[in-house]
Amino acid sequence: MPDKYKVLFLPQNKTGFFEKGTSLWQAALELGIHSIQADCGGLGKCGKCLVTVKKGELSGTEQERNILDTEKNNKIRLACQAQIMSDVVVEIPLEDETSGQVILADGETSFTDLDPAVVKTFVTLEKPQLEMNPFDLEELKDKVRFSSVALQVLQNLPETLRQADYKITTTCYADKLIDIEPGDSCDTRYGIAVDIGTTTIVAKLVDLNSGDIVSVASQLNAQRQFGEDVVSRISYASEQKNGIHKIQKTIIDQLNRLIDQLLQPHSLKPDRIYELTIAGNSTMEHLLLGILPKYMAEYPYVPVFRGPIELAAAEIGIKINPNAMIYLLPNIGRFVGGDTVAVLLTLAKRYQGTWLMIDIGTNGELVLFHKGEMIACSTAAGPALEGAHISCGMRATTGAIDHIDLNGDDLILHVIGESKARGICGSGIIDAIATSLKAGFIDQTGRILDSNEWREDIAEPLRERILTYDNSKQIQFSDDCTMNQKDIREVQLAKSAIASGIQILLKQYQLSTDDLDAIYLAGAFGQYIRPEMAQKIGLLPDIDLQKIHFIGNAAYAGAELALCNRSFKQLAQELVEKVKYIEISTDMEFQTLFAENMLF
Repeated sequence: MPDKYKVLFLPQNKTGFFEKGTSLWQAALELGIHSIQADCGGLGKCGKCLVTVKKGELSGTEQERNILDTEKNNKIRLACQAQIMSDVVVEIPLEDETSGQVILADGETSFTDLDPAVVKTFVTLEKPQLEMNPFDLEELKDKVRFSSVALQVLQNLPETLRQADYKITTTCYADKLIDIEPGDSCDTRYGIAVDIGTTTIVAKLVDLNSGDIVSVASQLNAQRQFGEDVVSRISYASEQKNGIHKIQKTIIDQLNRLIDQLLQPHSLKPDRIYELTIAGNSTMEHLLLGILPKYMAEYPYVPVFRGPIELAAAEIGIKINPNAMIYLLPNIGRFVGGDTVAVLLTLAKRYQGTWLMIDIGTNGELVLFHKGEMIACSTAAGPALEGAHISCGMRATTGAIDHIDLNGDDLILHVIGESKARGICGSGIIDAIATSLKAGFIDQTGRILDSNEWREDIAEPLRERILTYDNSKQIQFSDDCTMNQKDIREVQLAKSAIASGIQILLKQYQLSTDDLDAIYLAGAFGQYIRPEMAQKIGLLPDIDLQKIHFIGNAAYAGAELALCNRSFKQLAQELVEKVKYIEISTDMEFQTLFAENMLF
């Protein structure tokens, strides 16, 4: 019996040799194949890592058999559960769900003045004379103010000075000298602002001389192969051999690809990038630095650092100027991270009245501002509102139902890309529940009603949308897209977590929803949901719709502010000291509210 078996993945035509018992998913990761969707992080729960076995023998697990009938069809398998027992050939579905993906890149900012931490100065030094007892670095300090210097700059200083005839351009980050170049290169000063979200990454190249956006790049976060949510990724990093290093390498490699994508159209050299400012949640920042976030997921939920973190690009393998500074925005609390700080930076001109900021995602971050004080919490909403853990759920890409309306006798659907519906994304999921409530398919408890419980006025086209399959009722929205009772329960859990978090924050100041002057919805999900639908299911408070404002990808916008004006870095530092963080997951009142808010 061979020690290892040969595995061929199609259509990538990638081959590797793996030990008996290795899962197909793990084999794909080892070969750098990222197109297998594993929302649950390889736990065999989501049922979405489907592959076709063309040749070979694979064992399975009880978990897989609970999802797939492998006795009837042993060719379609779950990659995370199917284990290699011989040489195999596997086909991964060709259609990549990232095609046509809607990634929100823009957000509101309050930026006015350009004052980056990166400063370039052209200087001419006197040529040294013996009687002057000269030191190259001391002579430079007489012209340019800095208190420390990168070792590589010090090593290059003597030759660069003389080859440039003592006419050079210095680059300082705050009070550190990070680069020297021959001649006058003050006209080339660039930085990159990045939002590393759990689902997506947005990066923009910024001209720090003008503040202009030069180019934009965005992708789905490649770390999703290790799980759709942060808890799954923490589990992978903690439990798998070299897990943390694999996850870190994945994000570093992806950032380098995005940087290359930003620079290539403009023929810019990477060494002209002097700062990379990053907004990410606490877990994303830990994973980027290769810091195991294991204890963030275990009571009492302790992160390693608050931040901000500043380090040289070369220290983590970011391929820009090796001495360029990587700046990670600081974290407020366990799961309220630098991305929330970045959002608050964009609201700097609105620090008055009473308002609520909501960033709805896998982990919902909430901040309440009242009379100059801020209080924050996070709620484990889970990935259901982003399409994961929903039987026909998918990301907001071509073929996803993103809006549903009740129009007289039937439902009207809108599909991204005007194509055939393949599934339903987050905003469509909210609409699906809201319209089902309006139509009378489900009751306040979320139960799909039997036909004898329907209102008499339900039209026949609507009645035909209730199907029974394996003794389980389903609501049919298109030929290939239905929602079952379990899907509805997943949405209830997610919306209840957000709604309960909002109530907990309001009670801290003895406020009601009537006291809110505004609600600011941040992030892609918040941008595309319809507030009236979110209110219908109880996700958002029942307030005047005119008070609800969309602020887009404010996490990215905040990173851009910190890149372009150093005062926002100082504000970020002040915010983490000012904002009070409360842990609500162990609060008995939260548990009571959570049960109550399960109702629609």
